[in-house]
Amino acid sequence: MVGATACDVRRQTSDDERPRPPMNTSSQYSDSESSKKDSSLRMQRVATSAGNPATQQLLEYAPRRLALLTQFPRGGPRLHVARLLHVSQVELFKELYNRYVKPSYPESDDYAAFVVARHFAPGAADGYFTKKKTIWCLHDHRQFVPLGFTVVTEKRGGSIKFGPTVLIPERRGRGIGSAFRLLVESMYPEARKAYNTLPDDNPAALGYVLKAGYRVEAHLAGQYREEGGELVVGKLLKPATIPPCQAPVGQRIPGRLIVKDGNELVAETRWRIVGELLRDSYDEVDSGFVDAIERTSRTNAVELSGKSKRLCVAFRGHIPVGVLVATPKRGHALKCSPFVLASTDTEAFEQLLRCAYSAFPTRISRKTYIHVPYNHTWLIREARSRAFVVEGLLREPYRPGVDMLVLGRHAGA
Repeated sequence: MVGATACDVRRQTSDDERPRPPMNTSSQYSDSESSKKDSSLRMQRVATSAGNPATQQLLEYAPRRLALLTQFPRGGPRLHVARLLHVSQVELFKELYNRYVKPSYPESDDYAAFVVARHFAPGAADGYFTKKKTIWCLHDHRQFVPLGFTVVTEKRGGSIKFGPTVLIPERRGRGIGSAFRLLVESMYPEARKAYNTLPDDNPAALGYVLKAGYRVEAHLAGQYREEGGELVVGKLLKPATIPPCQAPVGQRIPGRLIVKDGNELVAETRWRIVGELLRDSYDEVDSGFVDAIERTSRTNAVELSGKSKRLCVAFRGHIPVGVLVATPKRGHALKCSPFVLASTDTEAFEQLLRCAYSAFPTRISRKTYIHVPYNHTWLIREARSRAFVVEGLLREPYRPGVDMLVLGRHAGA
């Protein structure tokens, strides 16, 4: 029940959510009988020293390793991954994206070129949560041409987001998607969580991520297309953290309510306010986080790949009581995240949403969705009383121990 305190929840860590030993880019997966036998013998040898922490970590990882060895027929390819480097690879990536991914996502004509540009210029990321984008290529030992590609976006707070992921036609439906995902995961040994989104009418894509240990965390109805929804799947790569108790929410502060565009505030004030209001629910909320919002909110023009944004801050007198970041998304959805209030202030809730809707006057929002920390029970109740519907629970996306509830509302609801 939404009104329950989050500290009542105790998650169990599954085998797929335990730490994994790091692997480098030369790691390969083979399906030969000798490889499986060697792995079993190694497991037996280290079992005699199970009291060693490193040994225990290997034992926890070994069942997943053996599972990978059984994914291919005998004599199958040895797979490895590498960062995209060559012009020929760029053109193949764009071709596969345009053929297999773009039809499911409106207003995405420029996205492949945008991702390539960010891959080769990692310091130019536009997202406020985004730190870096990397395109990974899947190879086997028999040919240079990649078998497929996946994009990884490193996020503030220790998560990595996969997508788009696409394979060449000859290798689609062959069961290598799960191995590709696990290989690339191993390139990020410090990541806390991995996740991606996918169309809800793509059972093949859902199948390979479930096989790789992911769970469905949300179903976003009519997210990018009126006729189709989006699934969010996630996997904890570090042990789950005990959630905090219900967030303390103060009573409404007296005084006149004022909602300001974040660009009206001086930089030091923006940093201080955003940091104070978000630090309990989000990690790495620093000046770079706030500056990324400011850089993409200087005009009312909508840049979807460049992630246009608008920072709205609510004050009672001179005291900041709430913050919301609005981002227009493909398919005429509007994302409102972060969205945090420091007190039970219904008027501030309404005015912050109004600020978000008016931020991009040339664009009509078909759907609005918000992310709310699960322990902010008052804010969740307020959203549900205004026709927002719970669409999922994201496990620890931005900070250890802090789950996020996703709530959506369609125009006219």
